Amino acid sequence: MTTPSEAEVTVFANFAKTQVLSITQMLNFGIRHLDVRLQHDGDTFDVIHGEYDMGSTYRELVTECYSFLALHPGETIILDCRVAPETAGHPSTTAEVLFKLIHAQ
Repeated sequence: MTTPSEAEVTVFANFAKTQVLSITQMLNFGIRHLDVRLQHDGDTFDVIHGEYDMGSTYRELVTECYSFLALHPGETIILDCRVAPETAGHPSTTAEVLFKLIHAQ
């Protein structure tokens, strides 16, 4: 089996990209429900779509949401997060890492 070239990875990553707007832009346009898929990677979670890494982390996503909420304290954002089962590890470990990331802000 051969390793895919950088060009092949870029094509597939662009194909898997589901939004052209940033999180902040979506929030500014009124979107308040974010459907997020995560891949557990050590002490962090990467944002994914299928098997493709979208180039950001859960921490970055939450930071953008916190920044928006600081400017708009009357707003609510729903983060609908799912961890890919094959990367989740033990449920208590996954929950512990997510808890630490949420409360690190």
